Amino acid sequence: MTVASPAGRNAIIALSQAADRRQRATGGYRAELARWTIHRIAHRDGVPPTAIGPWDALETMPIRDFGLLQPQLNRPTEAFEPYPSIMVLATAGDDAAAWLTAGQALQRVLLTATWHNLATTPISQPVEIPAIREQLTDTRKGIWAQMILRVGYGRPAPATPRRPLSEVLETGRADS
Repeated sequence: MTVASPAGRNAIIALSQAADRRQRATGGYRAELARWTIHRIAHRDGVPPTAIGPWDALETMPIRDFGLLQPQLNRPTEAFEPYPSIMVLATAGDDAAAWLTAGQALQRVLLTATWHNLATTPISQPVEIPAIREQLTDTRKGIWAQMILRVGYGRPAPATPRRPLSEVLETGRADS
């Protein structure tokens, strides 16, 4: 995990905004947001309205807008920090083992940030668009960007529902 310099942060924000615009212009993207928000009651999964925070009045950093399809939410706008702290999680390699390593590292970073009362926001748009991800990746050094995080202080958010442990953890072996 690397903290971006001011110049790097500005470049990452510009790439994130470009990726966000590209995704918002895609019908499949809007349909996926709808599956995770509007239809969540039927599936018990997804993002409840109570977890959809305020909108960044400055629109400095694109955030995954789970309220995009729910105009009835009447979300307030707030002035977020104009110069957010941005971290890049990268791996040596870009295969299944590297992705697993990235997930484990991300888990540690998120838990450590929570322990220190820091708020984190995943900014995955730039790594979801291959052409933009390439600009965050240095293949000559064997480094591939896997995730972008905004880290800082924020107001506590309400807890979101979780599935019961019995639905997500296998406790026995399946017979052959």
